[in-house]
Amino acid sequence: MDTAFIIRFHYGPSDQRFDWRFAYFRSIVLPRILSQTVKEFEIAIWCNPWHQDMFLALSDKIRVFGVRPEADGFIRPEDAERAAEYHIDFTYWRDVVGLPPYRIQIGLDSDDLIRRDYLDRIHREISKSRSNSLHICFQPMIFNLENLTQYDLKADYGPEAGSPFFAIVQNEGAGYIFSYEQSHLKLPKFFANSVKVEPGYCWFTIHDSNASTRLPSTSSPILNP
Repeated sequence: MDTAFIIRFHYGPSDQRFDWRFAYFRSIVLPRILSQTVKEFEIAIWCNPWHQDMFLALSDKIRVFGVRPEADGFIRPEDAERAAEYHIDFTYWRDVVGLPPYRIQIGLDSDDLIRRDYLDRIHREISKSRSNSLHICFQPMIFNLENLTQYDLKADYGPEAGSPFFAIVQNEGAGYIFSYEQSHLKLPKFFANSVKVEPGYCWFTIHDSNASTRLPSTSSPILNP
């Protein structure tokens, strides 16, 4: 298998954010991943040992992984400022344990949504590019869980500032990087080519437990999604 959705679910045993996130992932996010029109993929979840069995019980496509103990919880100096406000979870490939070097890594947050042909679109972009060093950046929309309405997103992602919805393509070897080794904003510069996909394939979920994504006052509701 050369393709995996990489999802971070790296919570402590008493972290109160876990229960809601897990329930939403199990009921809403995971079914959208499993319904992909392209079926050849795995779902690799970065979690702690006390949560592993919960994820493995959800689907045969799921595998779990972690990082070396000495790297677990380490906040790099460049991430220290954001870590004061947000949950920061980045690690170097050399510290990852239990994960093979997939040719295609698809970064997805545990509470965000994708269309059933999301992976198909990734494959089409790879075929067009024919590159072994490729960053694919999806322009997301917003799904407001409170009123079940989707909105446009004013922030414009692309090769200069990568989206949180992305896929990276690379061969194993020197220079191989983990999908969450760097901020999504910086990822494009690590690849020879970067392409952008138009809105309509993915959605941020806005909810009470989401610390980093808010509904901008300038966003416009889009009816009949």
